[in-house]
Amino acid sequence: MKAAARDAAAVAASVAACATAAWAFGPDANWDLRNYHLYAAWAWLADRAALDLAAAQAQTWFNPLLWVPHFLAFQHLDGAPLAALVGALQGLCAAPLLAIAARLAPQASFGARAIAVAGGMTAATVVGQLGASYGDVLLALGVLVALAILLRECSGAAARPGWLIAAGVLLGAVPALKLSHAPVALGLCLALPLLAAGGAARWRVVGWVGAGALGAFALLAGPWAWTLWRDWGNPVFPQFGALFGGNWLAPDAARDLRFVPAGAGEALARPLAPLLDWRATSDYRIRDARLPLLFVALAVLAVRHHALAAAPRRALAFLAAGFLLAYALWLPLFGYHRYLVAFELLAPLVLLAAATEARGRRIVLAAIALAIVSTNPPNHERAARDWPAGRPLAVAAPIAPDTLLVLAGVAPTAHVLPFLPPFAGAVRVSSNVHGMPGQAGAGLDARAAARIAAHDGPLLLLADPREATSLDATLDRLGLARADPDGIVIDSALVPPMEPAPRLWPLRRLASGDPVPRQ
Repeated sequence: MKAAARDAAAVAASVAACATAAWAFGPDANWDLRNYHLYAAWAWLADRAALDLAAAQAQTWFNPLLWVPHFLAFQHLDGAPLAALVGALQGLCAAPLLAIAARLAPQASFGARAIAVAGGMTAATVVGQLGASYGDVLLALGVLVALAILLRECSGAAARPGWLIAAGVLLGAVPALKLSHAPVALGLCLALPLLAAGGAARWRVVGWVGAGALGAFALLAGPWAWTLWRDWGNPVFPQFGALFGGNWLAPDAARDLRFVPAGAGEALARPLAPLLDWRATSDYRIRDARLPLLFVALAVLAVRHHALAAAPRRALAFLAAGFLLAYALWLPLFGYHRYLVAFELLAPLVLLAAATEARGRRIVLAAIALAIVSTNPPNHERAARDWPAGRPLAVAAPIAPDTLLVLAGVAPTAHVLPFLPPFAGAVRVSSNVHGMPGQAGAGLDARAAARIAAHDGPLLLLADPREATSLDATLDRLGLARADPDGIVIDSALVPPMEPAPRLWPLRRLASGDPVPRQ
């Protein structure tokens, strides 16, 4: 009972610290929130598939289920309390971490295990996302709970099927809700044979966990994938277009290769990138030693595995194989740092488990402390001010119900759509996957042009004012021009302090031979 109370106090402290830090950082205004997190959930709940087209750029077609709870909470909580609530939920990661620590490093004291857990909870991705809507840390929480269940169940004589299925459900739900986390979940599932002792027990674990994972994935991702297949010919549209074919987008338009290593040399150097070269693996400046330390821990374990007891040795072999398989999948598919946040959280624990002697544990704890103080979390965008529940726009823009909104450019503007007066639809004519200068035309461009040509009511351009002039050529191709050079400012609290507010411009249709206005 004393140990349980001690663990509960540590988790409560983690929750309080994360909630307080999230409140102090301020309301979330990250790029993805402004581009698609709010819009995707609202569009799914409001059934706008037939009304809007590509409003949130490539991310329009991502599974919206992950962000539905956040959107509903957004409707009922002011900005700062919402950030604190999300931070508190993220702080719960300490609970499965403590359970995993007791399995991996039973020889270490509670204080040493608590320091290792703190080392995970202060990872760059975790701190940078406190209170934010990305979902990566909450998905990592699901992975950690699954691991805690698996390590507990596979440490005894007979694993209970119900708990194994529950762990599988969590591992299947993670990639269903966010496909970029598939390498982590798949890597751990592929490594499962290493966790259970004995042939029959091993395959029972694989079977029950696999059944839970496949069932959860089918339930959470299947309906959305079927909708994409029916409407776009690709169950993960617009990703992997080369695999599924179709002419909606130019070839490889949705393939982001910025963080994928260009060759073997870059791939071999990538483990050090979070510590030495943030540009290779992130959009934001970071410094984090946890993944490099995890590779060090795996090397130590490979040399000293014989010094470990049987149960921790199996658990560590499973985690090591799961990480290496996940890394091998992640590197050529994404290469983006925050998608490995589950292993950032686990890295200090694995390093502590690799130390089998008191002197080694002191060195490990010093390394974890150094990693904590040297961490530079990403500076994700925060809002300039708080806002009342569900009302981030200070003044509603004057929009007639039969207005078609024309979105353009790559700035994240779709977040304003759920909070505007009723309108007929939203059609994006240029984005991060279509319609940009120099990009080959494709079916999505033709569909957008047809929607605009068929609309009889008013047209309004929604865009970032920094992109407005460069968008005139795009509008000209569609037979449109801005009727007002200044436009209407949309005062959105979700825009960070250093960025301009999005604007609405009335559009007019060009008659044949009309000159294109120049601003």
